[in-house]
Amino acid sequence: MIRVHVKLFGAFRKFAVPGVQAEEQTQAIILELAQPTAVNELREHLALKLASLGTGFNDRGLIAESAFADENSVLEDQTVISGDTVLAILPPVCGG
Repeated sequence: MIRVHVKLFGAFRKFAVPGVQAEEQTQAIILELAQPTAVNELREHLALKLASLGTGFNDRGLIAESAFADENSVLEDQTVISGDTVLAILPPVCGG
């Protein structure tokens, strides 16, 4: 089982489960994957998890437009997650 801690930022914070926190007081969701998974497939896993938590999540478009990143870089959709890791989901932002 591969455990992926997805830190929630920006618009995603409102969908976090109370009491679930990761480093630096950032709220996170834990995904458990049966096999190595590409980032583009991880998006679907996250959407299903958020919807199943009763948080009112129903915006798959937000996930589709967001970037996933690890400690070092923003990940391409084809990047495969093959082991336990911590990622961040970064929603699009606007402003100046």
